[in-house]
Amino acid sequence: MKLLLILIPFYLFALQNDFLEVKEEPKQIKIKKQVKKFKNAKLEFLYKFRIKARVVSAKKYNFDSVANIITHDFGVVWGKISKSSVFNKVNWKNEDRLLKFSYTKQLIDSLGEKYMLDHISNIHLIPKNKAIERKLDKIKKGDIVVISGYLVNVNYDFKRDSYQSIKTSITRTDRGIGACEVIFVLDIKKLYD
Repeated sequence: MKLLLILIPFYLFALQNDFLEVKEEPKQIKIKKQVKKFKNAKLEFLYKFRIKARVVSAKKYNFDSVANIITHDFGVVWGKISKSSVFNKVNWKNEDRLLKFSYTKQLIDSLGEKYMLDHISNIHLIPKNKAIERKLDKIKKGDIVVISGYLVNVNYDFKRDSYQSIKTSITRTDRGIGACEVIFVLDIKKLYD
């Protein structure tokens, strides 16, 4: 009897989690362009941005050329893909600042490839401060999060007086290199702990 009482809450959470779907589309609002210095970079603020999504991959970077500015990459999904019964059928991996994934023909047939690709994103995250960075450190695969901040372009001092640029995506329908959102993170909340 005790075992049954222990398993029921677990089963109910698992059942509920499988049916959790992030239906909300990411939101962005154009703002008057501003350029601000941040660490060894200049950030060009373009849009106020908010995304509610399920994290399918989370990686902290410590040693690449922009790790002191863009500390984390998250692979995120929303819509039908955010249900655990769907996102768990995909192999996800963050590597070299890219989100790599593979899925079955059956999954494509059930959702449509365009739908899937329009509801998947790799996001580069710039924490506003150490407190936000610590919150990002705690996020793991499967978490549903709400991230608020700004879409920004980054010009960083790669070598003394030699600037490199990373431009943010401003649409969810682009693909490949350059299709990542670069977010200056003001806040992140993990839902459904």
